[in-house]
Amino acid sequence: EGGFTSELKRQQSLGYSIYVLMAYATLARCGEQTCDELWHYTTANGRSPERGVAFLAPYLSGDKTWAWPDIDAGEPASLRGFLVARLAAKRYPALAPLLRRAADRAIAENRKNPAAQIQLLLDCAPEN
Repeated sequence: EGGFTSELKRQQSLGYSIYVLMAYATLARCGEQTCDELWHYTTANGRSPERGVAFLAPYLSGDKTWAWPDIDAGEPASLRGFLVARLAAKRYPALAPLLRRAADRAIAENRKNPAAQIQLLLDCAPEN
């Protein structure tokens, strides 16, 4: 389905799921520097970063309610979620509208947090 089985069992399951995608996005960005296409990599059993992004996107955008354990429920949308959504929207056109809504939600929910604003500015720096 695209969820991260181990992370979905944790008490901060959404945060850990986002963290997994953020780590993969970082790896995929490094791969871009060496001409390795990791954004569309798929394992022999069908796992891929795209499936992970497709799984999380409706939760990040607010279209679906998170159904797994999450002691951080009700907290503003994660800035890491914003960055994953922003990076993935460029790689997965079919998911781009949903991912843009997720990024917009993270910006809106963190608008009054000065530290978050600085992080958002840094995250919005142009990609090379």
